[in-house]
Amino acid sequence: MAGRVPVQCVSWRQALHRGFTLIELMIVVAIVGILAAIAIPTYQAYVVKTQISRAFWEASAYKIPVEERLQNGVHEFPNPTDSLGYIKSSLTQTANTFAFNADGTGSIVMTLDGDVHLAARGTRITVGRLADGSWNCSVRGGSDGFSPQYLPVACSLDPGP
Repeated sequence: MAGRVPVQCVSWRQALHRGFTLIELMIVVAIVGILAAIAIPTYQAYVVKTQISRAFWEASAYKIPVEERLQNGVHEFPNPTDSLGYIKSSLTQTANTFAFNADGTGSIVMTLDGDVHLAARGTRITVGRLADGSWNCSVRGGSDGFSPQYLPVACSLDPGP
């Protein structure tokens, strides 16, 4: 029987050493838990910042139609859907307010009370127009969970009353 390959017998002790030990599995679970503890708050902060930035850019999109109407002498927007093409965002339940004076000063105010993270709920974003025609942005946090790190780059924190 020169052509036969000998079959290796595996003892039962060698067979026991083929899996993971309980301590190895516990270490892996602990590492995954630590990573999750770091990643979940970071992800939630990212979600809040993204929602606030999205609301800022949605409100800022109305600067051009508002500016055009102000240049034509229109300072009131009783029905912004017709006059500005306003579309309510899913981030809000209440409609944005568009309040402008005869000198062109005024603001677009958006309150985040729709489908938003709890830390962003109640946040008020004000995109304001100054008399010289420049625009600014201020954000007032609506909850205790609000942090200045959530502010869009173009906005400042409004401490409020």
